[in-house]
Amino acid sequence: MRVRALRDRKERRAQGLFTVEGHKVVGEAYASGADIVDCFVRSDVEVPAEWRAEVVASAALERMSSMRTAPGVLAVVRYAPPETPEPAELKLMLERQSSMPGFLALDGLSDPGNMGALMRSAEWFGFAGILVSPQTVDAVHPKVVQAAMGSSFRVPVWEVELPAYLSQVHAAGVPVVGFDMHANSMYADSTAARGILVVGGESHGVSPEVKAACSELCSIPGRGRAESLNAAIAGSIAMSEWHRRS
Repeated sequence: MRVRALRDRKERRAQGLFTVEGHKVVGEAYASGADIVDCFVRSDVEVPAEWRAEVVASAALERMSSMRTAPGVLAVVRYAPPETPEPAELKLMLERQSSMPGFLALDGLSDPGNMGALMRSAEWFGFAGILVSPQTVDAVHPKVVQAAMGSSFRVPVWEVELPAYLSQVHAAGVPVVGFDMHANSMYADSTAARGILVVGGESHGVSPEVKAACSELCSIPGRGRAESLNAAIAGSIAMSEWHRRS
């Protein structure tokens, strides 16, 4: 096992492993029942005995770490992507959980910090899972896991070809709501607030192909002169509104 190599997406997929750093997030991994392969700790850092951590030199931990300054504890976790539900199955999940707002879809999101923040918001607002395009940043990228603060272990992330998948979900009768700055306000009573909420990438927003698969488009109204909202902020605002109305 090459821990340092797990910084690379292809290597994470090949080994079926990813890394988690910091006492808080490693603790979340253990508490969530993640399959911990190894745990390494610096000699001056105290961790629970049940972690069975291997004490290593500070220099060794710095080499393993993907962070600018190694936080003192690093775990290697086994990664098995969850099986993607069929569109009809997704519809059943919505029907069976009437208080659940739905699912988040991310179209080409590239910033790991935004991805992790959205995973955390999705868990907070009760979204049952996240659909991502192949162009979206890896769900177990070290910086995604760090920003998600434990949500990585509890919110399933399914990688799909979004246009085709969302078209099938829409055809099955599930609302698919994409965001566009020029669309009507998401706060309008006529706007759907349950189903699949689609957030686009930081630079170009929701792609034309994914927009075509949506049942409707909406926007988050504002009064300032800023060009747009940060993707994580926009997605969190939208999820909060869906949660309020669910």
